[in-house]
Amino acid sequence: ILISGNSSSDKTDLARAIIRGINAMYPDKQKKIAKTSGESINQRGITKAMARLKGTALIVEGAGTIQPKRINELLNCLEQDTDRMIVIFEDSDAEMNVLLNFNPDLTKQFNHRIILKQYTVNELVEMARKFARKRQYEVDDDALLELYLKIDKLHSVTDNIRLDDIKEIINKAIAH
Repeated sequence: ILISGNSSSDKTDLARAIIRGINAMYPDKQKKIAKTSGESINQRGITKAMARLKGTALIVEGAGTIQPKRINELLNCLEQDTDRMIVIFEDSDAEMNVLLNFNPDLTKQFNHRIILKQYTVNELVEMARKFARKRQYEVDDDALLELYLKIDKLHSVTDNIRLDDIKEIINKAIAH
């Protein structure tokens, strides 16, 4: 599985949640989580550690830095008996795209990609306006300025704004 997104997106949390979900679906075949980095794989390789990693879920942070020779080593290891090992690469969109461009064979083994999108303030405001329209309300000019201020304030506190946060702002405005 390839997971990409900007630095503030919770790529590791998503990877762990995926593993927890798999463990919940197959309680008799629980997978322990092993975590490493692309730099560590570059320095140490992966072949020696494969005996210990069989049957685990390996999360590789900063996977975009893995050198092509180490990618080939990893792909060779994954062709062997891995006892249904799961490997999750995570990095920024740009790094992941570079990794895939230089190592097109990766897409044969890593056949799932999740891209975590972070919305801009303008995109969030537009979502809020659409939600208000669905509830049969319009956001007038004065309210639009207030909406921008509230979303910008929320955006400065946390980069992970949920759709529920936007809906809550609109619902409070409608109630007011």
